[in-house]
Amino acid sequence: MFKSLADFLSLKLTTNKIIDINDRENYTYGLELFLIKVVFFSIILVLALLTDSLIISLLFTTFYLSLRKYTGGYHSKTSGMCLIISLLIYLMMLFFERADFNSVRTVLMVLSVISFIIIIIFSPVENENNPITSDEKIKYKKISIIISFIIVIITGLSFFYNYHYLFYSSAWSISTDAILIILTKGWQKEEKADY
Repeated sequence: MFKSLADFLSLKLTTNKIIDINDRENYTYGLELFLIKVVFFSIILVLALLTDSLIISLLFTTFYLSLRKYTGGYHSKTSGMCLIISLLIYLMMLFFERADFNSVRTVLMVLSVISFIIIIIFSPVENENNPITSDEKIKYKKISIIISFIIVIITGLSFFYNYHYLFYSSAWSISTDAILIILTKGWQKEEKADY
């Protein structure tokens, strides 16, 4: 759906001589990313307003996307699937935040620390749907460690001082990111074993 719309828009831009035909593929890709982000943020905004969770939604989106950009891991083959998975991750965070069980908080705190270690060891994880150069790997490793360190410190402080929104948004962002890294590493291991 997003790819088709992006393709249509880039064709219009080419036809109207706004962009060069040789650049059309790059514009199509860029437009697809832009469209998916607009739809994702619009859905998050609507859900946040409907559920009275604007602050935690903003915090989670900031933490999750800033970390995800540099750690790598699982990337969907289609933009539609990316949107669905991202929304499910967001909705799960809202569920845990609303449930607010003490045992869940403790598990999330421990999982956050383990996730930080996973990110230090494995990030960035290259994925066939999101390849990165060797220079980017070095740069992304440093940035992902810094960002995840900040997030795990925020998680710990918000856990001990009971800053509810800050805790769930930070803990869930670092934990799901690490889970996606582990899943990708597992799938890559299976693919290598098949050859």
